[in-house]
Amino acid sequence: MFQSLYRVLIELTNGQYSSGLLKHFSQSRWSRPLILFYVKTFNLNQEEFGKELKAYTNLHELFTRQLKADARPITAVPSAVACPVDGVLEDSGEIRADKKIVVKGKVYSMEEMLGDELFWKST
Repeated sequence: MFQSLYRVLIELTNGQYSSGLLKHFSQSRWSRPLILFYVKTFNLNQEEFGKELKAYTNLHELFTRQLKADARPITAVPSAVACPVDGVLEDSGEIRADKKIVVKGKVYSMEEMLGDELFWKST
């Protein structure tokens, strides 16, 4: 059930109006009851948080949270590429129409990822 809901929410971020509604909801106090659910579902490391979980008043604050200064050191090597985000590189390679991509344990088709069948079929 959660996977279906997750996909629906991802799809909603693709539309201008639904995306705006989600933005307003995530920035409202009405989203606060979902914070603990989100933290547990995605196994967020609360020891890295810059403040206590109960201090977040909405989901947007959680999504854009500051981490403790030493939580995720970024390399000082000049030739290194660093991307300090909550993410994991799970796939790379050539993009084909039949390719499947795994994001947070969920499998998506190219059409689902790109959202426009005409785009990926024409490239």
